[in-house]
Amino acid sequence: LWEDAAVKSPGAPEPSIRLGTIHRGAGQRAYAEYQQLLRDEQRPAALRKREEAQFEFGAAMHYLQQAVELKPDDARLRNTLGMTLAIMNKRDEAIAMLAEALRLDPSLQECTVQLGSFYGMNPEDPVNTDGKQRALDYYERAARLGPLPADAAANYAASLARLGNAVGAAQVIAPYASSAEPKSVPAAMLQQLKPTVEAA
Repeated sequence: LWEDAAVKSPGAPEPSIRLGTIHRGAGQRAYAEYQQLLRDEQRPAALRKREEAQFEFGAAMHYLQQAVELKPDDARLRNTLGMTLAIMNKRDEAIAMLAEALRLDPSLQECTVQLGSFYGMNPEDPVNTDGKQRALDYYERAARLGPLPADAAANYAASLARLGNAVGAAQVIAPYASSAEPKSVPAAMLQQLKPTVEAA
């Protein structure tokens, strides 16, 4: 139905937005199944499911790019496209798209966190000193926008620790560690930070 609408109304963004959203959701479901199959050690089935996820994300990217061309000032739409580009390992394009989304709407926490993640790790620059500082700036900004998801808090704490602020890292991760399982990432991170914090 939406594909037919897209053909009949090429200047309307809504069909492309709907199709992009549908394919992105299908890609997320397929990727979750891929991960479960890997955990279940069903590698051939997992690889097929990964291919399915890549196809769906590729279709989502295509439709969302069309939608952004028709609705360039929609920050949330740009954020969705940027997150999809990130999944497709299109780092530079994703950064540009997310930065523009954040310029249009500075309150987008998910977008801010993803930019922090991108700048925190640059495969082309292992030292990445400037990138690590920019990542920290984005994580601090995201934290001011509201409580961070646990994985984002862990990345924020790791950024602080990498730049020599173990005390700050412990303060960020401690609330998540206290309510988590002993073997969880936040709990393990806090345990690793303890000797440095106690010596400070």
